[in-house]
Formats: sequence, C-alpha cells, structure tokens
Amino acid sequence: MKRLTFKRHGLPADYEDSFLNMEKGEEFEVSLSVQAKKNGFSFFKNTLKSFKEKDTTLMEIFPLENFEYQDLSAEVFLGGKKRVLNMKKPTDLGTYYDITDDVEIDILTKHPVYDSIKSQSQNITRQEILPNITL
Repeated sequence: MKRLTFKRHGLPADYEDSFLNMEKGEEFEVSLSVQAKKNGFSFFKNTLKSFKEKDTTLMEIFPLENFEYQDLSAEVFLGGKKRVLNMKKPTDLGTYYDITDDVEIDILTKHPVYDSIKSQSQNITRQEILPNITL
C-alpha cells in the first residue's frame, strides 16, 4: 500500500468564509492524502489483524483529530497495476486476476476462447482461492 486518502464531503463551516465568491449550493470535497515514501504502510498488516479480531470498522481504526471524513481509500499495487480500494466497505472488496496473457485467443474473432477463460478461472479457484478459505 502506497497511499491512504481520507475524504470529506463538503467544506467544514469554518472554511466556507475562505471562499468568498462561492455560489450557493456549490459542492466541495476535501481530501487528506497520506503517502508512504519507502516501505509503504508496513504496519498495515497488523492493523488488519486487529480489525479482523474486533467488532470495528476500518474507519474507526484511523481516527483523525480535526478532520472528519466519510470515505477512506487505499492505493495499492496488485499484479504490477495501481488499484484504488474503497476501505469504507471492506465487504465490497474484490480480487483482480489479469489472465490476459494466459488465455487462448480465437484467430478469426480475436476474442478469448470461453473454454480457455473457464480453465484459467478454475485454476485460480483451486490454487489461489480455495486454499485461503477457512470454513
């Protein structure tokens, strides 16, 4: 993980005076971004363990004084590609597998062959997902 972004919808009342020519009904979003320089957020693994063991939300794990926020997102690299995960709703997190280079392409249609996609998804299920599920 390289960056955490905390978002607040709307301006705090004490900041509204700073925007003198603001239109009535104008909507704003304020973001506070924390970026790790070297090792990313290496502490985050322990944070997730504590989250899993307690009845709490990720939003409660990161309380910020003087900055109320409604959303929390994390910038991560998965498979060499940058992804932004919504940390407010951890139950909505999904997994991304890039199988582009692993599937067969039909020479005539230039589309992936269904059986090739099916085979890759079954391999991922057997090798990656099922071994990591505890029932």
